[in-house]
Amino acid sequence: FLAEESSSPTRRRLVAALRARFPRAIWAEYEPVTDEPPVAAAQAAFGSAVKPLYHFAKAKRILSVEADFLQSEAGSLSHARGFSQGRRVTKKEDPMNRLYVAESGLSLTGSMADHRLRLASSHALAFVAKLASVLAPQAAERLAPYTQGLTSPQKWIDECAADLLANKGASLVVAGAHLPAEVHVLVHGINSVIEAAGSTVTYVPAETTPGVTTLAGLVSALKSGSIKTLVVLGGNPVYNAPADIDWAALQKAVPEVIRLGYYVDETSALNPAATTHLSRAHYLESWGDARAIDGTVLPVQPMILPLFGGVSDLEVIARLAGEKGDAYALVSATIAGLAGRAASTEATMARFLHDGVLAGSAYAPIAVKFNPEAAARLLGTAKAATAFSASNLEVRFVTDAKMDDGRFANNGWLQECPDPITKISWDNAILVSPKLGKELGIDPAGSLIQVA
Repeated sequence: FLAEESSSPTRRRLVAALRARFPRAIWAEYEPVTDEPPVAAAQAAFGSAVKPLYHFAKAKRILSVEADFLQSEAGSLSHARGFSQGRRVTKKEDPMNRLYVAESGLSLTGSMADHRLRLASSHALAFVAKLASVLAPQAAERLAPYTQGLTSPQKWIDECAADLLANKGASLVVAGAHLPAEVHVLVHGINSVIEAAGSTVTYVPAETTPGVTTLAGLVSALKSGSIKTLVVLGGNPVYNAPADIDWAALQKAVPEVIRLGYYVDETSALNPAATTHLSRAHYLESWGDARAIDGTVLPVQPMILPLFGGVSDLEVIARLAGEKGDAYALVSATIAGLAGRAASTEATMARFLHDGVLAGSAYAPIAVKFNPEAAARLLGTAKAATAFSASNLEVRFVTDAKMDDGRFANNGWLQECPDPITKISWDNAILVSPKLGKELGIDPAGSLIQVA
């Protein structure tokens, strides 16, 4: 099985039942882009599989390192609300939070910065290591090798560090989810130094599907020839799996492929003779559930009946696992089990839909303690930051505010929406600085450049 990631408690329950019925089956999950910090960093820093839960409303000083927390990071709506509370001024003596941003490209979060620093994405580790050295001088010698090659102004780093230290317990540092675990483990350490843990950031369990494997694990099984039937639930791996995997060739070698999808896209159309396509019901055509970033369980309610008679992934998994009932019944059983009350399933579900949340379902915070020795082991061997020039550039491929990772490219309504920064619609662009544009000779002559 290959599925998209999901926070649905019902899917988690059904996958456990499916694996019990088919113990030799492989359950893999894949997303082309991640929007949450890597659990490996927290595992190394704290010895627990946890994830940070940020409380921007409590933060007086914030440093964002390549984290567009107002738009593209997980929980961005909640973060925007919390951040805006710190910017709400009703009288002249009201305090206001201060935002420092170090990023490689202008983002919505960067546009709100009080102090913004241009930083190559690959220099993030060196930048964070230098900041940690200033905040914790006792670690400076150990961190020195990781700061080599950094060209960011020392004055900017010093003043940012001083501001964070002056507001201990009310400061917060966040790093972009796309950055490597080495950056995040240092950020965990910095938040420990500035006493953010337990105040502006708490840590909650990082739930995953029991027994889940990665796309790489599934690829190994496919290459061995041991998989005779491949069930693809959503996603579009022929389109968005890493190119070096050559997913199309792997999928063609499987004798039977069952695909649940919205469209007959690249994955469904690859090998029609061996592929059965099932029409997938849109999430607004079916019952479901999900967890918010803090773990609170929420209902997913259909707005209309399925237009094309589609079925949801919950219904497909349930049938394969031997469970009966429609999606509403499946979700009801899950909610009744989570509620743990003596009330009937019907009454519990009615209250769940009335409230819009399952009361008391948020994750309980976990007390953590930063382990510098374990964090140092994750850092590994230091490498000097790469020096960039017009002949040695860094290129970042980022998600689009409308198209996400490309999955909505065929949605014309979304294509009409202008990009929040560039205001471009129905198009894409390579963004370079004016200075680099002049060095490369593409400004102001024109924008028709060849990328190879």
